[in-house]
Amino acid sequence: MLDNLTIIAEDICRWSNSNRQKLPNKINFLQKQLLHLYILERTFHKPSLEAVSDANPPESEYEQIRSGIEKNLPELGFYHKVTNPLDVSNKIETGIGDAVDDLTDIIQDLTEFIWWANNSEEAEAIWHFKQRFKIHTHEHLIGLIYYLGTNNC
Repeated sequence: MLDNLTIIAEDICRWSNSNRQKLPNKINFLQKQLLHLYILERTFHKPSLEAVSDANPPESEYEQIRSGIEKNLPELGFYHKVTNPLDVSNKIETGIGDAVDDLTDIIQDLTEFIWWANNSEEAEAIWHFKQRFKIHTHEHLIGLIYYLGTNNC
């Protein structure tokens, strides 16, 4: 199962560094990749570890990733989002989502996961993936899936 997650993570990361401008139906293809990632995440249980490594994966370059995405997916843009969808009070707070930023952050998180998958035991790689997904990746993934599904890019 970890191999499947690593494969989809590596493929999504290619949006930042491979020429995919002429890929047919690329928005549909990206949406399917993101949905596949979401489904895979739901199949993993966060392992309990006695200790977590204090190793630090190398930092990825935000601007370099973003630039690659902008070249491959120039049709991506901004969208409205509800900042706290679970707050059902009368006051609705909205914000602006940036689809390029969403994909950039997802790729940064997946790059970190790939590093863990290559440099640690499987349980620890999954632990880091689940932890990062819960606190960061999930919000960007859901926002981007929503944007791609409602926008005719």
